[in-house]
Amino acid sequence: MIFWCRKIYEGKISAHTTTVNSFEIWLGTLLASKPEEITKETEEFPNRLRILDFNYDASVEASRTMVKLRKQGQTIEIRDLFVASISKVRRMPLITRNIKHYKRIPRLMILTPEETIEKLES
Repeated sequence: MIFWCRKIYEGKISAHTTTVNSFEIWLGTLLASKPEEITKETEEFPNRLRILDFNYDASVEASRTMVKLRKQGQTIEIRDLFVASISKVRRMPLITRNIKHYKRIPRLMILTPEETIEKLES
């Protein structure tokens, strides 16, 4: 895993994240006991990744997904719904260890980090 993170950091492979994940990273940074010690790394983080926006298409998909889940009596955290919707409308896999949480979203491609690495190495 560290090998692949280094490849991303060096710009040898491209990786994506979302504006929602960026929010979560900044929130964690600013809530840290010593945010000044990790702010520089947090500021450099977007330079290594392509950041995907929560756009109109993702908002429509998020609405549709939330309605389906509510009709099934299920809930989902709004940030998770937004991240999933961004991935889904862009037809990109969502890389996460939280498979259980996301698998209830129809037609969402989900991979674990380990599965992703396996695909990159093959």
